[in-house]
This record gives sequence, structure tokens and C-alpha cells, in this order.
Amino acid sequence: FGDLMERALEEGMDELFERYRSALERWPMVDEGEHELRFETGIGGQVLALADWLGGMRHNAEGQHARVVLESSDLIKDNRYRHDKLIHHWVGHLGAHLVVGPLTTMVVGKKADVELLPLSVDEAGAHLARLLGAWAEGMRRPLPLAIKTAFAWLAQTAEPTQALAKVAREYDGAFKKIGEVETNAYLQRTYPSFDLLVASGEFQMLAESLLQPLMSGVLKKPKAGRDKVAAEGEAA
Repeated sequence: FGDLMERALEEGMDELFERYRSALERWPMVDEGEHELRFETGIGGQVLALADWLGGMRHNAEGQHARVVLESSDLIKDNRYRHDKLIHHWVGHLGAHLVVGPLTTMVVGKKADVELLPLSVDEAGAHLARLLGAWAEGMRRPLPLAIKTAFAWLAQTAEPTQALAKVAREYDGAFKKIGEVETNAYLQRTYPSFDLLVASGEFQMLAESLLQPLMSGVLKKPKAGRDKVAAEGEAA
């Protein structure tokens, strides 16, 4: 059994590291040391400060910066992006803009790569400020935001009312489908049904302000491995 598991774990690793090496070759030079990140934004009369040290920055001969990171999760499933697996890379992507300027983040996964596109520094700062504002509000009350359900809603092309009806099963579950609420005790306690989650309209607002920038920031035709990415507009 151990040998079988070892072979299963090794499957695809050669391809993954080949893609990783190719990404490193696009930005062959490594920045020396770490970059200090200090970011402040005013929220509700208070100042929130974010401080960190960011390493692993790379650049090429043209001075273009990038981060190349490995992700253990599958980034594409059923021919669709798994945007929920990109959230922490997105936050790092935004923060990196504030220390080196516009840059690309290449996330190399087990079966595919996802490329986060450069932004203007002002745009990156605005996105980060909104995330910090949501974090601060989330410390005061439970926010009606379910990540996988929100991405499914953002990917719908139907008009808003029909789109919400289509993604309800993503949250509530259905026959042979586990809903997101069933996997999250926080959601079960505060928003036990999709109707309660969307009742105030804040779910849609939070999805658009916090998560839509991530969906828009992904290169639509990334360099993929064995999986192909579905056309833009299909459910995530």
C-alpha cells in the first residue's frame, strides 16, 4: 500500500517542476533580501496598519517583477478555476505591489498554473484597503459571505435574480452535492440557509467588492498542464 501511495503522490510531479522551472526562467534574477511592507488605511475613524516582510521577489532584465509560488491544491477542477484556492495568493499579490510596484504572481499548482496580472499601485492599495475594512467589520459581526458560493454567483451571466436561484444549490446543497454551509460551522450558525445569506443584499455587495477583483485579475488563458480552463463566464 505504501508503494502505491508513493506512486500516486509522485504522479505529475515531473511536469509540475518543469512548469516551475519555466516560470523561474521568465524572471531569472532574485531580489536580494526581503522587502518591508507598511500599509495604513483609515476605517471608521480608526487607522488600520498592515506590516510584514515579503521575500521571494524576482525580476527580469527589463526590470519586470514577479513572484513564483507553489500551490499544493489543484487550481483547476472540472475545467474551471478554483478561485477560492487563490485568495491568500491574491492578498500577497496586492501587498507585493506596494513594495516593488506592478508585478505578476505565477501560482504553480499540481495540474495547472494560474497567473495574477499586474495592477497599478493605487489599484492594489484600494483593493487591500477594502479587504482590511471587511476584516475590521467582520470582527464586530458575522458577515454574510460564503466564498465558494460567492465565486459561483460572480461567474453567472444570468440576470441577478436568476443567478442567485442558480447558485443556491452551491450553498444549500442538493442530491449528491454537499453545500458550502454544510462544511462551515460559522455559516451553519449564522446563515443556515441561502435565503438568509442573501436576504439583506450584502452578500452580493461583498462578493463584488472583495472577490470580483480577484476574478478579474486572473489571466484568462493561463499556461495549463493536463487540465484546460473553461470559457470565461462559466460557473467557478
